[in-house]
Amino acid sequence: MSEPASISKSIAERYAVAVYELAKEANEVDRLEIDIDILASAMT
Repeated sequence: MSEPASISKSIAERYAVAVYELAKEANEVDRLEIDIDILASAMT
């Protein structure tokens, strides 16, 4: 993996963890899962 791709992956992972932690704190993990499924469907 190239260095820029590795940096992008690292940033994406940090954002994903942050979004999950916020959803967990707000007791909205189920809603986050639904939203991710909707986003994934829209991208295919």
